[in-house]
Amino acid sequence: MNKVKVIIISHHHIPYGSSDDEFEHYYAKSLKPLVTSLYKTPSLVLVMHCSGVLLEWIEKHHPELFMLLEELINRKQIELLGGGYYEPVFPLISMTDKIGQIELLTTYIRKHFGKRPRGCWLPGLFWEQNYASMLTTCGIDYAFVEDTSFFPDEVEPISSHIFLTEDQGKLSTLIPVRSITSKEEAITHLAKGKEFLKHHPAEDHVISLHIDKNSSNEEVAAHFETLFAYIVKESDFYELTLPLKLLKQNILPIKTYITGKNLRKSLVIHPEANDIYGKMTYVHTLVNQLRGDKARKKNAREELWKAQGIDVFYLDPEKGIQNNKLRKTTYRSLIEAEKITREKGVFIPSTLTFDVNFDGKEEYVIQGSDINCYISQLGASIFELDYLPAAYNYIDTYHIQEDRCIKPCKRTSFVEYLSPAGSSLHEILSDSQHRNRFLGSEWFYEESVNRSQNTVSFRIDGVKTEPFGAIGLSKQYALKKNTLTVIYTLLNNGKETERFTFLPQIELSFMDFSTKAYQLYVNRGGNKQELDLDIRDLRNIDCIIYKDCKNDVSITLKSVMPFDAWQYPVFSPQSVYQSTCVLPIIEVLLTPGEHWETSFQLSFEKA
Repeated sequence: MNKVKVIIISHHHIPYGSSDDEFEHYYAKSLKPLVTSLYKTPSLVLVMHCSGVLLEWIEKHHPELFMLLEELINRKQIELLGGGYYEPVFPLISMTDKIGQIELLTTYIRKHFGKRPRGCWLPGLFWEQNYASMLTTCGIDYAFVEDTSFFPDEVEPISSHIFLTEDQGKLSTLIPVRSITSKEEAITHLAKGKEFLKHHPAEDHVISLHIDKNSSNEEVAAHFETLFAYIVKESDFYELTLPLKLLKQNILPIKTYITGKNLRKSLVIHPEANDIYGKMTYVHTLVNQLRGDKARKKNAREELWKAQGIDVFYLDPEKGIQNNKLRKTTYRSLIEAEKITREKGVFIPSTLTFDVNFDGKEEYVIQGSDINCYISQLGASIFELDYLPAAYNYIDTYHIQEDRCIKPCKRTSFVEYLSPAGSSLHEILSDSQHRNRFLGSEWFYEESVNRSQNTVSFRIDGVKTEPFGAIGLSKQYALKKNTLTVIYTLLNNGKETERFTFLPQIELSFMDFSTKAYQLYVNRGGNKQELDLDIRDLRNIDCIIYKDCKNDVSITLKSVMPFDAWQYPVFSPQSVYQSTCVLPIIEVLLTPGEHWETSFQLSFEKA
């Protein structure tokens, strides 16, 4: 009986923007022990992938590892995989960006290790059929794909073949791989495979295992050493090999077409991921429109690529989208890319209307020299507010969704509550008796757009089925230099006098919940006072000032008159800081036909 060929894959990646401490910890606990173990045991072979982000850090901080890797490659102990440089979310980016990222990592590997990679690591092991022509274009011979993509109806398939697929007449070899979370699971899978394959002794069998080290707290080397020991023990049945060696043998692949797992589900479940995807697509268009300045276009494209990492798009929020720092790094790269596309001395502030986040409705983008303001017709609310001098989106927050939620919601800014007079903060946020009207769930219509003045106005006339449904509201956004002004006009369209509390909600997201990240001040009668971050009640204040210590930016919220407010940190889930919410409190009394007006200014200043 032919021995079963076993391919072991080790994948290594740290998201772009991670701290040196995070890289160092990963290097010391995962990568260095594994490479050292392989170096000491020449009989063991392994397929390895390191993202360009990680390789770049290693080159700078631990160049000695490159010498070990090069020797292992020359020994034919390691086969180094190519792929996207920044571990990109391949299903969501353009073909030109896919090819560009693959070629960038291919060039890096060839330059530092002397050999061009022939295999490709697909982030998340996701597959789409047009990848076949993409891989052929990039000179890639094979790729690993999750084994369940080949056998969608089987819970734990035993895949023991390699496959051939095609797109536009271009062929690519696919190797099914099982992702394993522990050495015990890997050995159990091989043992099951042994029993299954005993009944098919005449065929050539291949089993591929990917040790998902992120699912375990143990050191990676311990996983591999135990697994290698088991394979050596079962050497009469199993034989370690590498893909290029395998493909040179006379093994006939099975023709197939597969759809793979659908990563786009995360865009439906996590509106924050969908907004990043919309921003990424928009910036890609801006970069492609650059003409005549190759250096500027190259720099803008590299910033775009940095933002295309797969981590924020995983279905499981714990893998990325709820990571505050990771989202902010993604937005920073996108904003930097957008800034590069603006030609100095030529940019003119403007207001654009197009479907930014692909919800079938037009959004409004007010572009200033210092601020970009993205407004949705849902709630006429701001879902992205970029302060360009800091390359920072101050409304980048996250809201954990309820199980089986049909319409996921997102925290945005300048959405309003109309609540019974005297309501407490708890009563407003819980609203167990449905006594509040939350305008963030209502669709506004456009009242006017003044592109020369960079103003946009929205209106809603009321909703009869809601509390305080007779109240109509107009809202105007005006952007000038570093200040966003929001003007409210409320009108009582009913026949009864209405008395209620008006609370506009403003979200501001900082790096974390600590005084090292941001500080809170209030101004009363010209006296500036610092307060604790977790204080809830702010009374009779002229303005609220947040100092963003990480970006050295002061943010000031003020109104036409002194006001009261609640402010509190938002944690989602409970242990993860996402943003700080401010709710100015204004008591309103409107007789039938009466209207009332107020306004707020949100100003940014970089020191």
